[in-house]
Amino acid sequence: MNNQERELKILLTKEQAMQLLNQIDFQKPRTQINTYYDNPAGFYKSQGIALRIRQIVGEQGNDQWILTIKKPLDAITKFEYEKETTAHTLEELSQEDINWIQSYIPMPNDLQTLASFKTERWIYDSNEAEISLDHTYFQHSDDYEIEYEYKSNSASIEAFNTLLNPLNIEFKKNCPSKLARAVQDQKSN
Repeated sequence: MNNQERELKILLTKEQAMQLLNQIDFQKPRTQINTYYDNPAGFYKSQGIALRIRQIVGEQGNDQWILTIKKPLDAITKFEYEKETTAHTLEELSQEDINWIQSYIPMPNDLQTLASFKTERWIYDSNEAEISLDHTYFQHSDDYEIEYEYKSNSASIEAFNTLLNPLNIEFKKNCPSKLARAVQDQKSN
């Protein structure tokens, strides 16, 4: 969909997440470690931008690192650009990685780690959407979230609500992002 990520997200209780795990034929979970960057003035936050390096932990030690940029289009749609990288941290970025970032967003000189957290992700692919059930471990807390990412024009809020109906949940608006929840977790402790 033209580098557009259109997703609906809702926070769940542990019980609701376990119910979904029993209802949906998810793939084996994978572990992701997400590290987000911004400068002390919050330049990216003020623009609604996210810069992330994601480590996808491989089964045989064959981890993968993905550099991601997200820029808002509207309340549920973002432009998402991804690039595989060998960099595990911001300091290890190659000049090619830096040039790639700067082709989409400005890159302040004083970037630093804003937040880092681990997510266990279960994925189910349907024709219309990719459904991800996430258990995220922040520094002081953890939570569960379901994401419904559009893969086609037939994906809809109604289809997402049909999936959520057995849990007595209805999508009304997206919950705060994992990054926002991670920052809140840091502030609250």
